[in-house]
Amino acid sequence: MTVTYTNEAAPFSGASIPRKGSAVEQWVMFLFGIACTTMFLDFEFDAGGVRIRIFDIILLMLVAVYAISTLLSRRTGRVPGFDFLLVYLAYVVYCAANALVLASFKVMVIETAQAMSFAAFFWLLTDLLRDENRTKSFIAGFLIGLWAISVGNAAYFLAQGQVYGFKGTGPQKLSHAYSLIATIVLASYVDKRHRPFLLFLILLAAVLTLISGERKGWIAVATAFVAIAAISDTGRLKVGNIAQRAVLLLALVIPAMLLTESSTGQNYLSKQFDSTVSAFEKSLNPAYNPITDVQETLSNRARVYISGLASDIVSSHPAFGIGIDNFVPYIKQKTMGLPSWLAHGVHNEYLRIAAETGLVGLALYLAGIMMILRRVIIGVRSMAYLDNHLKFRLRMGIALLVFGLVINMFRATSGGNALMLFLPAALIYFPAIVLRMPDGTLRLASRSKLEAGRSAEVSAS
Repeated sequence: MTVTYTNEAAPFSGASIPRKGSAVEQWVMFLFGIACTTMFLDFEFDAGGVRIRIFDIILLMLVAVYAISTLLSRRTGRVPGFDFLLVYLAYVVYCAANALVLASFKVMVIETAQAMSFAAFFWLLTDLLRDENRTKSFIAGFLIGLWAISVGNAAYFLAQGQVYGFKGTGPQKLSHAYSLIATIVLASYVDKRHRPFLLFLILLAAVLTLISGERKGWIAVATAFVAIAAISDTGRLKVGNIAQRAVLLLALVIPAMLLTESSTGQNYLSKQFDSTVSAFEKSLNPAYNPITDVQETLSNRARVYISGLASDIVSSHPAFGIGIDNFVPYIKQKTMGLPSWLAHGVHNEYLRIAAETGLVGLALYLAGIMMILRRVIIGVRSMAYLDNHLKFRLRMGIALLVFGLVINMFRATSGGNALMLFLPAALIYFPAIVLRMPDGTLRLASRSKLEAGRSAEVSAS
Protein backbone atom coordinates (compact mmCIF):
# COMPACT_ATOMS: atom_id res chain seq x y z
CA MET A 1 0.00 0.00 0.00
CA THR A 2 1.42 3.37 -1.00
CA VAL A 3 0.67 6.30 1.29
CA THR A 4 1.77 9.89 0.62
CA TYR A 5 2.87 11.88 3.67
CA THR A 6 2.56 15.65 4.13
CA ASN A 7 3.90 17.09 7.37
CA GLU A 8 1.23 19.57 8.42
CA ALA A 9 2.65 19.46 11.93
CA ALA A 10 5.79 21.39 10.98
CA PRO A 11 5.02 24.90 12.27
CA PHE A 12 7.25 27.12 10.12
CA SER A 13 10.13 26.49 7.79
CA GLY A 14 13.45 27.16 9.51
CA ALA A 15 11.93 27.06 13.01
CA SER A 16 10.95 24.37 15.42
CA ILE A 17 8.62 24.49 18.41
CA PRO A 18 9.45 21.93 21.11
CA ARG A 19 6.83 19.43 22.19
CA LYS A 20 7.09 20.60 25.79
CA GLY A 21 6.71 24.34 26.14
CA SER A 22 8.51 26.24 28.89
CA ALA A 23 6.84 27.04 32.20
CA VAL A 24 6.43 30.67 31.11
CA GLU A 25 4.75 29.61 27.87
CA GLN A 26 2.36 27.35 29.75
CA TRP A 27 1.41 30.14 32.18
CA VAL A 28 0.83 32.50 29.25
CA MET A 29 -1.44 29.92 27.61
CA PHE A 30 -3.26 29.37 30.92
CA LEU A 31 -3.94 33.10 31.23
CA PHE A 32 -4.91 33.27 27.54
CA GLY A 33 -7.50 30.56 28.20
CA ILE A 34 -8.96 32.61 31.04
CA ALA A 35 -8.89 35.72 28.85
CA CYS A 36 -10.98 33.98 26.19
CA THR A 37 -13.79 33.44 28.69
CA THR A 38 -14.16 37.21 29.08
CA MET A 39 -16.20 36.98 25.86
CA PHE A 40 -19.01 35.84 28.18
CA LEU A 41 -18.78 39.03 30.24
CA ASP A 42 -21.16 41.80 29.24
CA PHE A 43 -18.60 44.55 29.85
CA GLU A 44 -17.92 46.97 27.01
CA PHE A 45 -16.21 50.33 26.67
CA ASP A 46 -17.52 53.00 24.32
CA ALA A 47 -14.75 54.63 22.31
CA GLY A 48 -16.27 57.14 19.93
CA GLY A 49 -19.29 54.95 19.21
CA VAL A 50 -17.16 51.80 18.92
CA ARG A 51 -17.85 49.06 21.47
CA ILE A 52 -14.63 47.54 22.80
CA ARG A 53 -14.61 44.46 25.02
CA ILE A 54 -11.99 43.31 27.50
CA PHE A 55 -11.25 40.42 25.16
CA ASP A 56 -10.51 42.83 22.29
CA ILE A 57 -7.85 44.62 24.34
CA ILE A 58 -6.20 41.37 25.48
CA LEU A 59 -6.24 39.97 21.95
CA LEU A 60 -4.70 43.13 20.52
CA MET A 61 -1.84 42.92 23.03
CA LEU A 62 -1.22 39.23 22.30
CA VAL A 63 -1.30 39.73 18.54
CA ALA A 64 1.23 42.57 18.85
CA VAL A 65 3.61 40.41 20.93
CA TYR A 66 3.13 37.48 18.55
CA ALA A 67 3.81 39.64 15.47
CA ILE A 68 7.00 41.08 16.99
CA SER A 69 8.18 37.60 17.99
CA THR A 70 7.51 36.28 14.48
CA LEU A 71 9.40 39.13 12.84
CA LEU A 72 12.41 38.79 15.16
CA SER A 73 12.63 35.04 14.62
CA ARG A 74 12.07 35.47 10.86
CA ARG A 75 9.60 32.63 10.79
CA THR A 76 7.70 32.04 7.57
CA GLY A 77 5.00 29.59 6.63
CA ARG A 78 1.38 28.92 7.42
CA VAL A 79 -0.68 27.24 10.08
CA PRO A 80 -3.30 24.51 9.59
CA GLY A 81 -6.60 26.01 8.50
CA PHE A 82 -5.21 28.27 5.81
CA ASP A 83 -7.97 27.08 3.46
CA PHE A 84 -10.61 28.13 5.99
CA LEU A 85 -8.95 31.52 6.43
CA LEU A 86 -8.95 32.17 2.67
CA VAL A 87 -12.69 31.51 2.44
CA TYR A 88 -13.34 33.63 5.51
CA LEU A 89 -11.25 36.51 4.13
CA ALA A 90 -13.35 36.40 0.94
CA TYR A 91 -16.40 36.87 3.19
CA VAL A 92 -14.66 39.78 4.97
CA VAL A 93 -13.82 41.52 1.67
CA TYR A 94 -17.43 41.14 0.50
CA CYS A 95 -18.79 42.51 3.79
CA ALA A 96 -16.43 45.48 3.59
CA ALA A 97 -17.69 46.31 0.10
CA ASN A 98 -21.29 45.78 1.22
CA ALA A 99 -20.86 48.13 4.19
CA LEU A 100 -19.15 50.79 2.07
CA VAL A 101 -21.91 50.81 -0.55
CA LEU A 102 -25.02 50.20 1.56
CA ALA A 103 -24.00 51.53 4.98
CA SER A 104 -21.11 53.92 5.62
CA PHE A 105 -17.33 54.17 5.65
CA LYS A 106 -17.33 54.09 9.47
CA VAL A 107 -19.35 50.86 9.54
CA MET A 108 -16.98 49.35 6.98
CA VAL A 109 -13.92 50.19 9.12
CA ILE A 110 -15.48 48.88 12.34
CA GLU A 111 -16.81 45.65 10.83
CA THR A 112 -13.57 44.95 8.96
CA ALA A 113 -11.49 45.54 12.08
CA GLN A 114 -13.64 43.13 14.09
CA ALA A 115 -13.60 40.50 11.34
CA MET A 116 -9.82 40.72 11.00
CA SER A 117 -9.45 40.39 14.77
CA PHE A 118 -11.27 37.05 14.50
CA ALA A 119 -8.88 35.93 11.75
CA ALA A 120 -5.91 37.01 13.87
CA PHE A 121 -7.36 35.17 16.87
CA PHE A 122 -7.71 31.97 14.85
CA TRP A 123 -4.18 32.20 13.40
CA LEU A 124 -2.63 33.02 16.77
CA LEU A 125 -4.46 30.30 18.69
CA THR A 126 -3.93 27.63 16.03
CA ASP A 127 -0.18 28.28 16.04
CA LEU A 128 0.14 28.46 19.84
CA LEU A 129 -1.81 25.23 20.33
CA ARG A 130 0.69 23.18 18.31
CA ASP A 131 2.37 22.14 21.54
CA GLU A 132 0.50 19.56 23.64
CA ASN A 133 1.40 21.04 27.03
CA ARG A 134 0.47 24.53 25.90
CA THR A 135 -2.87 23.15 24.72
CA LYS A 136 -3.51 21.55 28.11
CA SER A 137 -2.63 24.83 29.86
CA PHE A 138 -4.98 26.76 27.59
CA ILE A 139 -7.86 24.33 28.13
CA ALA A 140 -7.27 24.39 31.90
CA GLY A 141 -7.38 28.18 31.99
CA PHE A 142 -10.40 28.29 29.72
CA LEU A 143 -12.41 25.84 31.82
CA ILE A 144 -11.47 27.49 35.12
CA GLY A 145 -12.44 30.91 33.78
CA LEU A 146 -15.65 29.48 32.33
CA TRP A 147 -16.63 27.86 35.60
CA ALA A 148 -15.82 31.04 37.53
CA ILE A 149 -18.20 33.03 35.33
CA SER A 150 -20.88 30.34 35.52
CA VAL A 151 -20.79 30.06 39.32
CA GLY A 152 -20.49 33.82 39.72
CA ASN A 153 -23.52 34.43 37.52
CA ALA A 154 -25.59 31.89 39.47
CA ALA A 155 -24.43 33.33 42.80
CA TYR A 156 -25.49 36.81 41.69
CA PHE A 157 -29.10 35.68 41.21
CA LEU A 158 -29.27 33.25 44.12
CA ALA A 159 -28.04 35.98 46.46
CA GLN A 160 -31.12 37.98 45.45
CA GLY A 161 -33.42 35.05 46.17
CA GLN A 162 -34.00 34.28 42.48
CA VAL A 163 -33.56 30.53 42.05
CA TYR A 164 -34.62 30.27 38.41
CA GLY A 165 -34.66 32.31 35.21
CA PHE A 166 -31.25 34.02 35.15
CA LYS A 167 -32.24 36.84 32.81
CA GLY A 168 -30.72 40.22 32.12
CA THR A 169 -27.03 39.33 32.35
CA GLY A 170 -26.22 39.09 28.66
CA PRO A 171 -23.98 36.30 27.38
CA GLN A 172 -23.13 35.14 30.94
CA LYS A 173 -26.33 33.10 30.78
CA LEU A 174 -24.73 30.81 28.20
CA SER A 175 -21.73 30.04 30.42
CA HIS A 176 -23.74 27.37 32.26
CA ALA A 177 -24.54 25.35 29.14
CA TYR A 178 -21.08 25.95 27.65
CA SER A 179 -19.36 24.68 30.80
CA LEU A 180 -21.66 21.64 30.82
CA ILE A 181 -20.76 20.39 27.33
CA ALA A 182 -17.05 21.22 27.77
CA THR A 183 -16.91 19.30 31.06
CA ILE A 184 -18.70 16.32 29.51
CA VAL A 185 -15.98 16.07 26.84
CA LEU A 186 -13.20 16.51 29.41
CA ALA A 187 -14.60 13.71 31.62
CA SER A 188 -13.99 11.17 28.86
CA TYR A 189 -10.25 11.85 28.72
CA VAL A 190 -9.07 12.47 32.28
CA ASP A 191 -7.63 9.92 34.67
CA LYS A 192 -10.31 7.76 36.33
CA ARG A 193 -9.51 9.04 39.80
CA HIS A 194 -10.65 12.54 38.75
CA ARG A 195 -13.94 11.41 37.20
CA PRO A 196 -16.08 11.50 40.39
CA PHE A 197 -15.24 15.20 40.75
CA LEU A 198 -16.04 15.84 37.09
CA LEU A 199 -19.33 13.97 37.41
CA PHE A 200 -20.18 16.31 40.29
CA LEU A 201 -19.33 19.29 38.06
CA ILE A 202 -21.51 17.87 35.27
CA LEU A 203 -24.41 17.56 37.71
CA LEU A 204 -23.85 21.11 38.97
CA ALA A 205 -23.61 22.46 35.40
CA ALA A 206 -26.80 20.60 34.46
CA VAL A 207 -28.66 22.16 37.40
CA LEU A 208 -27.38 25.66 36.58
CA THR A 209 -28.21 25.19 32.89
CA LEU A 210 -31.76 24.15 33.75
CA ILE A 211 -32.52 26.87 36.28
CA SER A 212 -30.91 29.56 34.11
CA GLY A 213 -33.88 29.25 31.77
CA GLU A 214 -31.71 29.55 28.66
CA ARG A 215 -33.72 27.37 26.30
CA LYS A 216 -31.25 27.78 23.44
CA GLY A 217 -28.56 26.49 25.81
CA TRP A 218 -30.63 23.37 26.47
CA ILE A 219 -31.05 22.69 22.76
CA ALA A 220 -27.38 23.41 21.99
CA VAL A 221 -26.10 21.07 24.73
CA ALA A 222 -28.42 18.25 23.65
CA THR A 223 -27.37 18.60 19.99
CA ALA A 224 -23.65 18.78 20.81
CA PHE A 225 -23.94 15.77 23.12
CA VAL A 226 -25.53 13.67 20.37
CA ALA A 227 -22.78 14.73 17.93
CA ILE A 228 -19.86 13.69 20.13
CA ALA A 229 -21.56 10.60 21.56
CA ALA A 230 -22.09 9.15 18.09
CA ILE A 231 -18.38 9.21 17.21
CA SER A 232 -16.39 6.15 18.26
CA ASP A 233 -12.63 6.02 18.77
CA THR A 234 -12.35 4.12 15.49
CA GLY A 235 -13.98 6.95 13.55
CA ARG A 236 -17.23 5.12 12.92
CA LEU A 237 -20.64 6.50 13.80
CA LYS A 238 -22.34 4.32 16.39
CA VAL A 239 -25.92 5.16 17.31
CA GLY A 240 -25.69 2.76 20.24
CA ASN A 241 -23.11 5.03 21.86
CA ILE A 242 -25.69 7.82 22.00
CA ALA A 243 -28.12 5.65 23.97
CA GLN A 244 -25.47 4.41 26.40
CA ARG A 245 -24.10 7.85 27.20
CA ALA A 246 -27.55 9.43 27.22
CA VAL A 247 -28.62 7.02 29.96
CA LEU A 248 -25.64 8.09 32.07
CA LEU A 249 -26.30 11.77 31.45
CA LEU A 250 -30.02 11.43 32.14
CA ALA A 251 -29.21 9.63 35.39
CA LEU A 252 -27.61 12.90 36.45
CA VAL A 253 -29.98 15.35 34.77
CA ILE A 254 -33.38 13.86 35.74
CA PRO A 255 -32.76 14.21 39.50
CA ALA A 256 -31.57 17.75 38.79
CA MET A 257 -34.78 18.45 36.86
CA LEU A 258 -36.97 17.04 39.63
CA LEU A 259 -35.04 18.99 42.26
CA THR A 260 -35.31 22.20 40.25
CA GLU A 261 -39.02 21.75 39.54
CA SER A 262 -39.87 21.01 43.16
CA SER A 263 -37.75 23.83 44.55
CA THR A 264 -39.28 26.55 42.39
CA GLY A 265 -42.82 25.63 43.27
CA GLN A 266 -44.07 27.25 40.06
CA ASN A 267 -43.57 24.44 37.51
CA TYR A 268 -40.86 26.61 35.97
CA LEU A 269 -39.27 23.92 33.80
CA SER A 270 -42.63 22.71 32.51
CA LYS A 271 -43.53 26.26 31.49
CA GLN A 272 -40.18 26.69 29.76
CA PHE A 273 -40.52 23.44 27.83
CA ASP A 274 -44.10 24.32 26.83
CA SER A 275 -42.98 27.79 25.75
CA THR A 276 -40.18 26.32 23.65
CA VAL A 277 -42.53 23.96 21.82
CA SER A 278 -45.03 26.78 21.34
CA ALA A 279 -42.35 29.05 19.87
CA PHE A 280 -41.48 26.46 17.22
CA GLU A 281 -45.14 25.90 16.39
CA LYS A 282 -45.83 29.63 16.02
CA SER A 283 -42.74 30.24 13.87
CA LEU A 284 -43.85 27.51 11.43
CA ASN A 285 -47.39 28.90 11.13
CA PRO A 286 -47.50 31.52 8.32
CA ALA A 287 -50.95 32.70 9.46
CA TYR A 288 -49.82 33.49 13.00
CA ASN A 289 -50.05 37.16 14.07
CA PRO A 290 -47.76 37.89 17.06
CA ILE A 291 -49.18 41.39 17.56
CA THR A 292 -52.76 40.29 18.21
CA ASP A 293 -51.91 37.13 20.18
CA VAL A 294 -52.13 38.02 23.87
CA GLN A 295 -51.78 34.45 25.15
CA GLU A 296 -48.21 33.81 23.97
CA THR A 297 -45.19 35.08 25.90
CA LEU A 298 -43.75 38.45 24.88
CA SER A 299 -40.39 36.82 24.17
CA ASN A 300 -41.85 34.33 21.69
CA ARG A 301 -44.05 36.95 20.04
CA ALA A 302 -41.08 39.30 19.56
CA ARG A 303 -38.91 36.55 18.11
CA VAL A 304 -41.54 35.48 15.59
CA TYR A 305 -42.33 39.07 14.58
CA ILE A 306 -38.70 40.13 14.05
CA SER A 307 -37.87 36.89 12.22
CA GLY A 308 -40.77 37.64 9.89
CA LEU A 309 -39.36 41.10 9.18
CA ALA A 310 -35.94 39.60 8.44
CA SER A 311 -37.50 37.10 6.05
CA ASP A 312 -39.32 39.93 4.29
CA ILE A 313 -36.01 41.74 3.82
CA VAL A 314 -34.42 38.65 2.30
CA SER A 315 -37.37 38.35 -0.07
CA SER A 316 -37.20 42.01 -1.15
CA HIS A 317 -33.36 42.31 -1.16
CA PRO A 318 -32.21 38.76 -1.88
CA ALA A 319 -28.78 39.34 -3.39
CA PHE A 320 -27.03 41.96 -1.25
CA GLY A 321 -29.41 42.68 1.64
CA ILE A 322 -29.98 46.15 3.13
CA GLY A 323 -26.43 46.70 4.37
CA ILE A 324 -24.44 45.80 7.47
CA ASP A 325 -25.76 47.36 10.71
CA ASN A 326 -28.93 48.54 8.96
CA PHE A 327 -31.23 45.87 10.36
CA VAL A 328 -31.81 47.42 13.80
CA PRO A 329 -32.68 50.87 12.35
CA TYR A 330 -35.01 49.06 9.95
CA ILE A 331 -36.73 47.35 12.88
CA LYS A 332 -37.13 50.62 14.78
CA GLN A 333 -38.72 52.20 11.74
CA LYS A 334 -41.10 49.28 11.20
CA THR A 335 -42.14 49.10 14.88
CA MET A 336 -42.94 52.79 15.32
CA GLY A 337 -46.31 53.02 17.05
CA LEU A 338 -46.16 49.37 18.11
CA PRO A 339 -45.37 48.02 21.61
CA SER A 340 -41.74 48.65 22.60
CA TRP A 341 -41.08 44.96 23.33
CA LEU A 342 -41.21 44.29 19.59
CA ALA A 343 -38.16 46.46 18.86
CA HIS A 344 -35.45 43.83 19.27
CA GLY A 345 -32.74 42.55 16.97
CA VAL A 346 -33.31 39.30 15.13
CA HIS A 347 -32.51 36.25 17.27
CA ASN A 348 -30.80 34.35 14.48
CA GLU A 349 -27.26 35.04 13.24
CA TYR A 350 -27.84 33.37 9.87
CA LEU A 351 -31.01 35.35 9.27
CA ARG A 352 -29.26 38.58 10.31
CA ILE A 353 -26.43 37.93 7.83
CA ALA A 354 -28.93 37.15 5.07
CA ALA A 355 -30.93 40.32 5.80
CA GLU A 356 -27.90 42.62 5.98
CA THR A 357 -25.56 41.09 3.38
CA GLY A 358 -27.99 39.11 1.24
CA LEU A 359 -27.73 35.54 0.06
CA VAL A 360 -24.28 36.28 -1.36
CA GLY A 361 -22.97 37.14 2.10
CA LEU A 362 -24.74 34.19 3.70
CA ALA A 363 -23.30 31.81 1.09
CA LEU A 364 -19.75 33.03 1.80
CA TYR A 365 -20.30 32.75 5.56
CA LEU A 366 -21.64 29.20 5.23
CA ALA A 367 -18.75 28.32 2.90
CA GLY A 368 -16.36 29.05 5.77
CA ILE A 369 -18.38 26.78 8.05
CA MET A 370 -18.33 24.08 5.37
CA MET A 371 -14.52 24.23 5.32
CA ILE A 372 -14.49 23.55 9.08
CA LEU A 373 -16.99 20.70 8.66
CA ARG A 374 -14.81 19.22 5.91
CA ARG A 375 -11.92 19.16 8.38
CA VAL A 376 -14.24 17.56 10.96
CA ILE A 377 -15.17 14.77 8.54
CA ILE A 378 -11.52 14.08 7.73
CA GLY A 379 -10.68 14.15 11.43
CA VAL A 380 -13.45 11.72 12.38
CA ARG A 381 -12.35 9.30 9.66
CA SER A 382 -8.81 9.58 11.06
CA MET A 383 -9.61 8.68 14.69
CA ALA A 384 -7.68 5.43 14.46
CA TYR A 385 -4.55 7.39 13.46
CA LEU A 386 -4.75 9.97 16.27
CA ASP A 387 -3.33 9.82 19.78
CA ASN A 388 -5.56 10.58 22.79
CA HIS A 389 -4.55 14.23 22.90
CA LEU A 390 -5.63 14.90 19.31
CA LYS A 391 -8.80 12.84 19.81
CA PHE A 392 -9.62 15.06 22.77
CA ARG A 393 -8.99 18.22 20.73
CA LEU A 394 -11.18 16.94 17.92
CA ARG A 395 -14.06 15.98 20.24
CA MET A 396 -13.87 19.24 22.17
CA GLY A 397 -13.74 21.20 18.92
CA ILE A 398 -16.74 19.33 17.50
CA ALA A 399 -18.75 19.78 20.69
CA LEU A 400 -18.10 23.53 20.89
CA LEU A 401 -18.64 23.97 17.14
CA VAL A 402 -22.03 22.23 17.16
CA PHE A 403 -22.95 24.19 20.28
CA GLY A 404 -22.06 27.45 18.54
CA LEU A 405 -23.82 26.60 15.28
CA VAL A 406 -27.03 25.87 17.21
CA ILE A 407 -26.73 28.95 19.43
CA ASN A 408 -26.37 31.14 16.34
CA MET A 409 -29.82 29.95 15.26
CA PHE A 410 -31.30 31.63 18.34
CA ARG A 411 -28.92 34.50 18.96
CA ALA A 412 -27.52 37.15 16.63
CA THR A 413 -24.22 38.71 17.61
CA SER A 414 -21.27 38.84 15.27
CA GLY A 415 -18.96 39.48 18.24
CA GLY A 416 -19.82 36.11 19.77
CA ASN A 417 -18.40 34.29 16.76
CA ALA A 418 -14.96 34.34 18.38
CA LEU A 419 -16.22 31.70 20.81
CA MET A 420 -18.96 30.10 18.75
CA LEU A 421 -16.91 29.55 15.58
CA PHE A 422 -13.22 30.47 15.72
CA LEU A 423 -12.26 28.87 19.03
CA PRO A 424 -13.62 25.42 18.07
CA ALA A 425 -12.09 25.84 14.60
CA ALA A 426 -8.66 26.39 16.18
CA LEU A 427 -9.09 23.17 18.17
CA ILE A 428 -10.22 21.21 15.11
CA TYR A 429 -7.36 22.41 12.92
CA PHE A 430 -4.74 20.63 15.02
CA PRO A 431 -1.27 20.00 13.53
CA ALA A 432 -1.01 16.52 12.05
CA ILE A 433 0.70 14.53 9.35
CA VAL A 434 -1.61 14.28 6.36
CA LEU A 435 -1.82 10.85 4.73
CA ARG A 436 -3.16 10.42 1.22
CA MET A 437 -4.56 6.93 1.02
CA PRO A 438 -4.49 4.76 -2.15
CA ASP A 439 -8.16 5.58 -2.80
CA GLY A 440 -7.32 9.31 -2.79
CA THR A 441 -8.96 10.11 0.56
CA LEU A 442 -7.10 12.00 3.27
CA ARG A 443 -6.31 10.97 6.82
CA LEU A 444 -4.73 12.93 9.66
CA ALA A 445 -2.20 11.17 11.86
CA SER A 446 -0.28 12.03 14.99
CA ARG A 447 3.47 11.49 14.86
CA SER A 448 3.41 9.07 17.82
CA LYS A 449 0.86 6.82 16.11
CA LEU A 450 2.88 6.71 12.90
CA GLU A 451 6.10 5.94 14.78
CA ALA A 452 4.37 3.18 16.74
CA GLY A 453 3.02 1.71 13.49
CA ARG A 454 6.42 1.75 11.84
CA SER A 455 8.02 0.12 14.90
CA ALA A 456 5.42 -2.65 14.75
CA GLU A 457 6.15 -3.19 11.06
CA VAL A 458 9.88 -3.45 11.75
CA SER A 459 9.33 -5.92 14.61
CA ALA A 460 7.03 -8.02 12.47
CA SER A 461 9.58 -8.16 9.64
